[in-house]
Amino acid sequence: MEILRYPDNLLKIETGQQVKQLRLFDDDGTLKKEYSITINNSIERVLNLNEKNENQYAVEFPSEIESKLSEDIKNKICRELSGTEIRVLTAVLSLAQSANDRNELVYMEKTHQAYFEFDLSSFYLASGMDKNKHGKFAKKSKDSINTALLSLHRKEFLIPYQFMDGKKEVRGISIVPLLQIHAVEQWDDLSNRKKTQLYKMTVSGIFFNINEKQNSYFNLPVNLNNRLREINPGRPNVGIELFIKCLYQSLHCAKSNTIEYGYNKLVEIMKLEKYKKNNHHKRIKPTIEKAFKTALKLGIILKFEEAKSKYGGLKYVITLNK
Repeated sequence: MEILRYPDNLLKIETGQQVKQLRLFDDDGTLKKEYSITINNSIERVLNLNEKNENQYAVEFPSEIESKLSEDIKNKICRELSGTEIRVLTAVLSLAQSANDRNELVYMEKTHQAYFEFDLSSFYLASGMDKNKHGKFAKKSKDSINTALLSLHRKEFLIPYQFMDGKKEVRGISIVPLLQIHAVEQWDDLSNRKKTQLYKMTVSGIFFNINEKQNSYFNLPVNLNNRLREINPGRPNVGIELFIKCLYQSLHCAKSNTIEYGYNKLVEIMKLEKYKKNNHHKRIKPTIEKAFKTALKLGIILKFEEAKSKYGGLKYVITLNK
């Protein structure tokens, strides 16, 4: 089975866990100056872009930071990842790794980015789409995937960094897009009258963990998007998409066949807090159960069961299919 080498740090960003090891706040609860400057600059930048571009730009902050923002600012600049965007990130990673394997990926050390190119058909396939009997992709699916890609182009994320520069340790945060589209070219093949769109893109170095002391990856099946599309047709649920990646990470890294997730932890990593905010509490547990059913169909877990935690809360005990 072909696999993707999925960076742990990319999953942390998707699930909003990337600042857990940082001390963002002073003892009085205010953001530390070295972080607040970068965050405030990002907020101002996105606000200015939205004034000129009809609110098309956004930033996704971890909950620790977003909770400190006013409702007005959150409504203007904050936008959570969608399930389709999660699949697009998986597709872009797959295409970037393929380009790297072909020695067609160019790493730019100064900006900590990597440049590569891909054709639109390959992107659709990597996103989990199939061609119909006429050899074409469905227009509705194409529109959804294209919209998600463009949304990611216009969305910034908080990316922590830490590396050694000689004998000096460098650490901090940047707030930048995970990917950027630089050009779209159309090639016409006159021999068969076919048109091909070629995308020129850079992705953050976080896709490759280039500055890490050791590579921290877990394995995903290269056809995961296809499998998820088969199991859950229609619009993908962001919580299910994220939890499935977390389970694959556990499958790759856990020493035991049995792992546990507390209910509150699942709500956090699956980004189900929005249901609480919108008074849709009844949707949380069915979404969690659907995620487990998806995992069973994928064959990555053998069973799961509810249990009580040490302090009486709800937890899930999961048997991995190692």
